[in-house]
Amino acid sequence: MPSLKILKQMGSTDDVLRQIFTAKPVSVETSPSLSGDEATHLNGLVKIREKWEQKIQSRLTQHMDFSLKNHHIYSAVDVAWDSPPVTKNLVPLLLYAQGRLDQKQCVKSLESCLGKEGCAKFVKRDAKGEGIIDIPKFVETHMNLVRSFVTRRLAAQSAKYSNLYPFYKYEPRSTQPDDKLKADVLSQRVDQMADDYGYRNHDIQVLRNALLYAYSIDFIASKWDIQYSVTGVKIDGDTKIRQTETSVDREGLQWVTPHPLRTFWDNASPISAINTGDMDYVGYWDIVPYRNLKYVNGFYNQNDITYGETLMNWLSSYAEFFNLYYSKTIRHEQFVTETDESTTGQAADNDRAGNIGRYAGHMDDAGCIIATYFEKVIPADEGFGDYPEPVWVRFLVAGEKTVIHAEFLPSTPAAYCGYNIKEDRQVNISFAHEVMPFQDQMSNLTTQMLDLAKRSQFVIYQIDEDFFDEEQVESIRSKINSKNWDMTPMSISVSRSKMQDLGVQTEKAVQIIQPQVDPNGFQIVFQSMTNMIQLAERVTAMSANEVGQPIVRGNGGVTATEADQIGQATNNVHGMVSDAFDEFRAAKKRIIYESIVECHRGDLVVPVLSRYPKSVIERAKFSIIGDEDEDRVGGDRTVSGVTVMGTPENIRHNYIFTSRDGSERSNNINAANALIALFGVIKDPMILEAVGKEKLFEMLNAVFRMMDAGVDLNLEVQPGEEGFINQSDEIIGAIEKLSQLVQVNQQEIQALKQPQAEPQPAA
Repeated sequence: MPSLKILKQMGSTDDVLRQIFTAKPVSVETSPSLSGDEATHLNGLVKIREKWEQKIQSRLTQHMDFSLKNHHIYSAVDVAWDSPPVTKNLVPLLLYAQGRLDQKQCVKSLESCLGKEGCAKFVKRDAKGEGIIDIPKFVETHMNLVRSFVTRRLAAQSAKYSNLYPFYKYEPRSTQPDDKLKADVLSQRVDQMADDYGYRNHDIQVLRNALLYAYSIDFIASKWDIQYSVTGVKIDGDTKIRQTETSVDREGLQWVTPHPLRTFWDNASPISAINTGDMDYVGYWDIVPYRNLKYVNGFYNQNDITYGETLMNWLSSYAEFFNLYYSKTIRHEQFVTETDESTTGQAADNDRAGNIGRYAGHMDDAGCIIATYFEKVIPADEGFGDYPEPVWVRFLVAGEKTVIHAEFLPSTPAAYCGYNIKEDRQVNISFAHEVMPFQDQMSNLTTQMLDLAKRSQFVIYQIDEDFFDEEQVESIRSKINSKNWDMTPMSISVSRSKMQDLGVQTEKAVQIIQPQVDPNGFQIVFQSMTNMIQLAERVTAMSANEVGQPIVRGNGGVTATEADQIGQATNNVHGMVSDAFDEFRAAKKRIIYESIVECHRGDLVVPVLSRYPKSVIERAKFSIIGDEDEDRVGGDRTVSGVTVMGTPENIRHNYIFTSRDGSERSNNINAANALIALFGVIKDPMILEAVGKEKLFEMLNAVFRMMDAGVDLNLEVQPGEEGFINQSDEIIGAIEKLSQLVQVNQQEIQALKQPQAEPQPAA
């Protein structure tokens, strides 16, 4: 973990980066006020800037081109995830059926949702061209298995992690009480940050992306975020200058998870090396309106951002990609400045020099490439100061190469979450990719079932016009075409002599022609759909257990042994997903910890989950906020306050970032029971004397904290008191009584946590 303070002392600061990337060529002739040494120094900065701009442009262009060429791999997942719903046409039609929209309004709403061509199946045109609602009996439906399967697997992980408190729990490598206090303080501070910045929802989004795209990379949005609010205003009586008082609303790390198509990294290293920072560079890109960069305070070179033929070529060559993800991006024909009359019409598209320039004031809505590029550098080797060790730098690059912001980072820039990835491959298929073929087949089967239903309802009425007169034929047709023809009786007068002359049988005068439909067709389709679901579950290592559905089999069903094996196999698959998520969380925990130590402003003020004796708090160099009860058992050694305050330096420790989490996070009640069981061994006089009072009191204090009973026991050896225990029956008896009391307390707490049975009604 690099120290930003040491970096500053050695001249490696964000201001130095700003000087480098805003440097422009100068000479003594053009700038007489500069000395020769100053001009040489500035031109040296220009060379550093040009070197870095060329390197960033080369890498960015290479990776963006690769992503665009292979975008169909991940675009297919997004299309499958957003399979066509029925709701676009269903909502206007429902409102029409309920009388909330008249026919004209409904037609207009359908056309706005689906377009005139898309709503043709719902709207017919009369002779005047007016739209008439004509709702079909059957509407094509798509089966979205990708969303269903991904949600199933995601729900199992969300249940493990979303309700964890604290959300990120830090464990010390040492077992000393003061180190445990540091870990508790850090856990509580990060839990506040998790609530302030929505980590719980955000991390589930990261895992969803990993299931959809095989991997997801979570980047820091900036070195450190801090937001203030004004709490008071004062006006100086003499100067009349208004002064404001502010307080910190929140501070911490914001995270951003770009689409995998917009991420890139050093391909010389495996993608998982992002979690340990063992790669040279990593980053992501996006396309935003130019105004999003032009008016941001703190950015520089905002008037030097250029657009070149690379972006224009991409807009035309990969129109499918930009139409899918950037439908409102300005096309390259509109990049030409309004005042440049020499580049108009066809010449503008073919004029390379005319298509390269800087963004102008009237181009606020023009699309601009923005890339966040992270590289691990040795500042002393790159002219970024004299710091001699590797450190990560964040570059914000606009256009293709213009650096508009740069800063040194206190930690690695990103955390990686991958699911079942083969790291020697640049592109991997995901869990969603495995489900997509089955989704297509399920939609086909649904279409076939609807086709069977349509054919079973298809009826042709053959009317003999030689037998019926014109008025009767028209009457029969109007009844058949009526919406309620099957509910309205109909009478027809016939002439027996006319029928005999024509040789027509009565039942053949109006003949029904209906296509033959296999009566078993629906059953075959339903069975095929069931088999398809089972096959998809088996191929993707899913099971019915994941959604709480029983496995139905013949010959007596599933045995208890089989059910146990199925459940164990399902848990193993869930555990594999959890392992990937735990690695991601471990990397994120480390980044957050290192950022707090280096960037947190002011003191840490947090309530700790566990309560510690005052001596432990003092050894950890924290102070207490709250009332102190000096008349209790330990005199001034016992503290009733639970809020502590200290500096970020106080939480420095060698933590275990890869500690067990989720469903494997250690349970305080179980740990308390283990300590209670040890009391049966410790009460032996020989062992009790060897343990000593200090360790015995520490164990008893820990039991009460873990029980979470709302009452703390803070026993502590007083100054001058002997630390050993005499072999006396009083001590042994007290331990036995205390352990029994704790066991009873634990049973009562567990009983309170159990859901109460509903009272049965009286007979």
